[in-house]
Amino acid sequence: MAAPRLDMACEDLSAFQESLRVMRKIDDNIVHALNTTIPTPSFAEKANATNQCQDLYQQLLESYEKREKAIKNCIGDTSREVQTLKDKRANDPDNFELLKELRKVQTKVNILID
Repeated sequence: MAAPRLDMACEDLSAFQESLRVMRKIDDNIVHALNTTIPTPSFAEKANATNQCQDLYQQLLESYEKREKAIKNCIGDTSREVQTLKDKRANDPDNFELLKELRKVQTKVNILID
């Protein structure tokens, strides 16, 4: 499976959330990963449990960093979009369509933050 793009755009919130779900796969399968990483007593001599655990730990750290960066990028992009819409709204306070778009983007920011 291809790794999710780190620079993924978050215009489509449901697609962004799906990408995050895929990125959480390592967390969802942690019990299986631990069971396959730590050798049973009969295989203990053939495998280096310390190295395997360090590799798993490194994979977890990389996964967390990628998710955190993707979320922060999306929040930053969406926050800038909100500010742009607020500026436009200040210049055209009677534009109902602009208000609707602003509310929609603000809702998206709230979903991302929660």
